[in-house]
Amino acid sequence: MKLKVLENPLEKIFLENKKKFIEAYATKTRLQGAIGIYVKWEIEEPKKRIVYQFFNITTNANIIENYESIKTQDKVLTSQLMSHFIYCIGNDLCELNEREFYHIIKKGIENIEEAPSDIYKKLKKETIFISKKRTRLSEEEQKELARKLIDKLSETYQVINSFITRYTETDFEALKYLCSKEIKENLFSDKLPGLVLKNDIKQIEENEFRCKFVVEGVEEYSILVGVIKINGLEVEDFQEISSMKISPSEIAIISNRCEYISYYLGITSTDPGFIEGVIDSMFFATTSRKYDNGTLIMIYTSNNDYLNTEKYSISDDVLGAVFISDISEVIIASSNIKNITNIKNKILSSILNSKLSLINNFNFAAPVLYDYIDSNFENFISFLEDLK
Repeated sequence: MKLKVLENPLEKIFLENKKKFIEAYATKTRLQGAIGIYVKWEIEEPKKRIVYQFFNITTNANIIENYESIKTQDKVLTSQLMSHFIYCIGNDLCELNEREFYHIIKKGIENIEEAPSDIYKKLKKETIFISKKRTRLSEEEQKELARKLIDKLSETYQVINSFITRYTETDFEALKYLCSKEIKENLFSDKLPGLVLKNDIKQIEENEFRCKFVVEGVEEYSILVGVIKINGLEVEDFQEISSMKISPSEIAIISNRCEYISYYLGITSTDPGFIEGVIDSMFFATTSRKYDNGTLIMIYTSNNDYLNTEKYSISDDVLGAVFISDISEVIIASSNIKNITNIKNKILSSILNSKLSLINNFNFAAPVLYDYIDSNFENFISFLEDLK
């Protein structure tokens, strides 16, 4: 269980004063194993003010594995955080009442003692007022909450890929809403739990499909093959046929994809922080991560349509990435030529058009952007010269 709290200037005011619950919303993405939540509070002392809190939660059988919280009053930053914590997960939002909100968060802090001691202290302080709430949902209320958090599936491939991704993570709670009958635990391979990287679906009978999926486990990679039977939009049966361990070099070949890159430099005196702020604000669903040599902005699809395919890949919800280095390099990358073209057009139609100079376009047989970010090279061109 990994938990993290990001501090902010309103920390003391938020912790020391009474909070009135105003509203909370969550993404309808329970079947994708993650939900985003934001909650609006009113604090009356020392003066009345509105504070927003954001949660990004990875779930597995109702256990929060990752937690982040940021509180802010800044409207621009609030919009940015909606992009980082909510929209990047995809799908529509559902409204949570106060009891449902407390139920979800309390579930995530029941095993808080398992967190590292330094994080535990911050998190305990951050959530102590929630843990003290005497809120218990009835069994029927919990079922209703689960239904709220699940987006309605309308296609067979959506059902299959949702099942496979929940199956490999042994997420029994989510599987209840995908299956027409209970899936027994002894059906699960000893190669699980793990993360599905790819899943290829082939129809073999009218309602039967063969699935070949690549799973990343804790210490190994595996290819599993199974047959799934669908009745309407529910899983009626699933049988694993085979499983095989594969090496990291094999997974590199299986997962390999090309990478298109456009390399720009900011004109003299253009602040990389300014470039980052403009780019981060123009896309609907993004995440932002700081590195020693710059900032990486990931751009996501605004829905989970990537599940509705016979060839599922975990990376298909990513449209592309933009890395802004500390020396004002702007490196735009994507595995899809249409996506990188759209990202470039959007950036160049902004105020940055006159502040960026195109150096070159590249097409690599395998991804290189992350290798550059993790390297010690001063600039991207020097990094490429070393690759030759």
